[in-house]
This record gives sequence, structure tokens and C-alpha cells, in this order.
Amino acid sequence: MGSKKNFEFGGPLGAFSMVTGLPIAVLLLNLACNKTSCSIFHFPSLPTVDEFFSVDALVLFISWFGFQLLLSMIPVGSVAKGLPLKSGHCLEYRCNGFSALVLSVIVFGVLVLSNVRVGFVHDKFLALATSAILFSFALSIFLYVKSFTVSEIELADGGNTGVSVYDFFIGRELNPRIGPVDLKFFCELRPGLIGWVILDLCFISEAYRIYGQPALPLVLVVASHILYVADALWHEVTAG
Repeated sequence: MGSKKNFEFGGPLGAFSMVTGLPIAVLLLNLACNKTSCSIFHFPSLPTVDEFFSVDALVLFISWFGFQLLLSMIPVGSVAKGLPLKSGHCLEYRCNGFSALVLSVIVFGVLVLSNVRVGFVHDKFLALATSAILFSFALSIFLYVKSFTVSEIELADGGNTGVSVYDFFIGRELNPRIGPVDLKFFCELRPGLIGWVILDLCFISEAYRIYGQPALPLVLVVASHILYVADALWHEVTAG
């Protein structure tokens, strides 16, 4: 256990608030906004169980995560060395995020040209959000438990305070890895940011199906998102 407790993010209370509050906020915002209104002051109608959770949505999310894991291991792009650890060793990181983005968009295009209705993502958006939350909690719990199996030298100073909820939020293990994949580095940019682009493209496709063409504001927002994500992944070597 670290000898000094130097809390950030509001300490244990702040950590607990974010761990519990952010998932609730995501769900409430999605329920509060619809085609007719969008107000946090109007209590949304509760969704049905099928709207809130879907096995199909969970399978889709896990498949997406696995697909990005596979892309992250493709031997293209540069290999960067991380900062020296306490042991003096430097871990290596495969930086092929931009290639993963391009390949993901190509796969999306193939699906669209093959008449696969990608609007399923729009229909199951709330269930996908629930699936992402459940998966994230499951992965976080796994990594927290896993951190008790590694040596003291592999723990993060800031995440080894002995306060469980705070350490869970910060992360006890400094560089949690499964095989060649550093999950902290991977999750920072890959599933979320590339998924953001694919979600946007799904919404563009659905708008085209329903209205014949996507609205200009939607196109501009999506273009801005793509530029932001592409820039982040192009400079992936500076992440972390």
C-alpha cells in the first residue's frame, strides 16, 4: 500500500460519484432527448426491458470490442516505447490506430453496399449504451481483481491508496495487459473513438434511408467528429 494518499478527482466521494453518476447521466440524457423534445427538466418515460437491454446489442458491442482488439494486433504502424517503469523496463506499444480507423470505415462501407441495414444501431442505441456500461463495469472489475495478482512494482502509485472505490476508479495496475495488448492504452482511443465515428456513419445512413438525405447540420457535426478522431489516432504515439 502506498504510504501517502494523494487523492484527485474529489477523492473517494468524487470517484464514487463518477463511477455511479456518469452511467446514469448517459442513460437519462438518452431518455430525455427524442424527436419531439429534449429537456433534463422533463422526466422521461421509462423504456421497456427490451428497449433498455438486448442480447443482440450486447453481442454487437462485444463483437465490436473484439474486432478492434484484432485490428490493434495487426503488424502495421510504428512501435513506440513507453516511459521507463520502476523496474527500468520500457513497454512497447503498437500504434496502428489510424489504420484501424480506416479499416473500420471500409468494413462499414462494405456492409452498406451489401445492403446490411446498419440502422439497427440507431434502433438499439439505448440498449447499446446499456451494453457498453455493463461491459465496462465487468472489464473494470476484472482488472481490479487482476491487480491483486501482480507484484507491487507493477501497481500505480495513485491507484494504490487502499481505498477500494478510489483505487477501482483510478486503476491499481499501472499497465494492465492481456498478452501483447495494453488495455489502458487500447481503451483510451480504440473502441470508443472509432466507435464514435461508426455510430455517426450509422446515423447518417439512417437519416438517408428515412429522409432521402442527411441534414446539413448532421453532416457538419459528423465531419467534425471524424476530423477529431482521425487527428487523435494519427498522433496516437503521443497518447497516454
